[in-house]
Amino acid sequence: MDENLIKEIGEQYKGISLALKVIGPSLRDQPENYWSSANKRLSRAQPITDSHQAELLNRMRISIDYLSEKVRNCFPDLGSFPEDKKIPLDVLINVWTELHDIDEEEGYAVLDELSSKILLTLVKDSRARDRYSSYYEISVCQHDE
Repeated sequence: MDENLIKEIGEQYKGISLALKVIGPSLRDQPENYWSSANKRLSRAQPITDSHQAELLNRMRISIDYLSEKVRNCFPDLGSFPEDKKIPLDVLINVWTELHDIDEEEGYAVLDELSSKILLTLVKDSRARDRYSSYYEISVCQHDE
């Protein structure tokens, strides 16, 4: 198997482990030409197979269904922000404190739960020190699935 091809497909979903969990079984034990075809389809934002997109959406639905009510109420607010931009943590928490009557600590707990369910990623500002010392050094990145 061509290692570069494997890396290319992995890069398509870098940081989106939920998608990798869905496409991984689709590619396991398949010949290299199948992987190459899958890579081309993914690069055009097309599913590998007809069931690929449905399975991904089903897994996301299951992840969302098992969120606490508070988190499930906050999650749709992420749709107010562009998919490909980092959302400053303090901005998102301020939105939630106003819309959902929660405090900062609860807002951070919501982010932690969404992150643990692989529904978003918390990203440390590269200019910050080695540890999270302030909310202002952390941003939220959405997955664009």
